[in-house]
Amino acid sequence: MYGPKTVKGELMKKRSLAVAVVSMIALAALALVPAGRNAAHAGSAIHPTVSDYQFITSSETPPTQTQCASVGRRCFSPQAVQAAYDMAPLYAAGLNGTGITIAIVDSYGSDTIAHDLHVYDQAFGLQPM
Repeated sequence: MYGPKTVKGELMKKRSLAVAVVSMIALAALALVPAGRNAAHAGSAIHPTVSDYQFITSSETPPTQTQCASVGRRCFSPQAVQAAYDMAPLYAAGLNGTGITIAIVDSYGSDTIAHDLHVYDQAFGLQPM
């Protein structure tokens, strides 16, 4: 049986988790901004300089882990993301993100981010966000 303190504690844990996740994403985005960036470029979109990429597939679905491994890359399936962020203890504690809102920080202004997320959700059988 949950009392008011237990429910409040669980909500605080969920809120703390959400803040931590958003903070990590924001810090990762900030790490990508060049240190020498000046005010003259402040209004322009930032685009990464990509020099190390591999074409894997032109399919509408994400590549398989085998396809990624064949070119020395890692794919990020839901299971890989859960393992990378060590989510198992949270799930074991009953914290599964229900009722939590997250944000996708798209620091490069991707025109396809909504479509990409939709394809990812469909490919892995996830509920649409």
